[in-house]
Amino acid sequence: MAQFHHIMYGQVLYEDGLSFQELLDADERIRTLLQEVLSLCGATHVDFDSQADATLVECVFPQTDREFARDFCETIARRLGPGVLARFLFLDRELTSLRGYFLGRGKWQEQVFTIPTPKEALSGRLITRDRSKPSREARVLEAPAPEPEKKKSKPAPRFAPISVVPASELPEMSKGFSFPTSSYQEKMKSSEDYQHFKQAFDEEVENFQLKINEVVLKNAPLEVNVLLDDALNLVSQGQHSAYGIFDMLHSMRENDDTTYTHCINVGLFCNVFAGWLKLSEEETKLATLCGLLHDVGKLRVPEELLKKTEAYTEEEKIAIKAHTREGYLLVKNLDIDSHIKNAILTHHERCDGSGYPFGLSGFRIDPYAKMVAIADVYDAMTSKRAYRGAMSPIQAIEMMQEEGLQKYDVRFIMIFLENVMNTFIGNRVLLSSGEKGEIIFINKNNITRPTIKCQNHFVDLDEEKDIQIVSIL
Repeated sequence: MAQFHHIMYGQVLYEDGLSFQELLDADERIRTLLQEVLSLCGATHVDFDSQADATLVECVFPQTDREFARDFCETIARRLGPGVLARFLFLDRELTSLRGYFLGRGKWQEQVFTIPTPKEALSGRLITRDRSKPSREARVLEAPAPEPEKKKSKPAPRFAPISVVPASELPEMSKGFSFPTSSYQEKMKSSEDYQHFKQAFDEEVENFQLKINEVVLKNAPLEVNVLLDDALNLVSQGQHSAYGIFDMLHSMRENDDTTYTHCINVGLFCNVFAGWLKLSEEETKLATLCGLLHDVGKLRVPEELLKKTEAYTEEEKIAIKAHTREGYLLVKNLDIDSHIKNAILTHHERCDGSGYPFGLSGFRIDPYAKMVAIADVYDAMTSKRAYRGAMSPIQAIEMMQEEGLQKYDVRFIMIFLENVMNTFIGNRVLLSSGEKGEIIFINKNNITRPTIKCQNHFVDLDEEKDIQIVSIL
């Protein structure tokens, strides 16, 4: 009887056309179902992950045979119900062949692949939809055939060597040439695109302040569509620029970040974030509004308290934290989407239950509030405050990454941080070694340790553990 190695990989795809909330609900339901079945089967080291339209699982089983594998898959199929696409892959004892169970249209198919390494066979998606067909089908990714064994040779260098020509050997006409020393940030700030965006942003802050004050101080109606249109105009202007919205917002950190500026920043961040999450147009608009209005309650907090430079007393901390409830009371009876109200009330909740005002955790927190929480913390860290200067974006990402798996929804936080880091490719940085260079590559396994090109050599920060990025130039 064939024996399998104890490592199992699985993937369950959701239905097409699900909304943002339905995707979250499906992921939660499938994780709970798989956890129950895996526990009954004696699985250990269970680890879940999520893709945009699928739930992934990896676990360790006791030594199992083919009958066990099929019984396990059929149990999952019965619990999932009809019309579900799934696949479970088992590695054999020698880790040289892969046996897969593929569920489609209610039937299981068993397939065996011969592979050079498990890592090579399991890289990428386990199942992909065939988008060229209207029906909901899947195609199995064929594993590559093993290559003939080659004689071991010395591995090629990570980067090709760069030779430096002495100045004495340069042609006469080139001796007077000097490379431009302006940084990426300096070039951007001198561009027309940036100047136009900054002018439009400053005008929007003034308009936003007037409209929100009318609502808070004079009980004027909250015209969310007007606020949304103004924000989307800024987004459109940023998208048509040669520079990204994140790049331009990062360059506008000289002044103290008022509540109004912060709200617009978070609204724009949420808009871009929604795109990274592949939300629909309506969901993206809703996420933008949640970001724009999340801190409206701070307008009920005394301004001198918000601008205080000394440490808060316990009474003052309570007053600051009250802004979430105050904001909710402002909008509770207004005819706006409930997700906006939830984001205002619960954007300081954390997935581990350490937040406020209610100490909610996990799925009890509104998904839009989870998005706003991430954008809110990132903007707060990287903005100047009355009591401190702005933090380096890479330092902020590193801090959020360290606590991300506990405090933030893992399905959101890593997508946000990875994409923000990608916006810094091409930026010049100052290293703790004193060198200056350009970020040319982001290491997905350690996103805050990129590869830097410094004149005639490269510095891989993932290998050079003692060198840090001091600042973005």
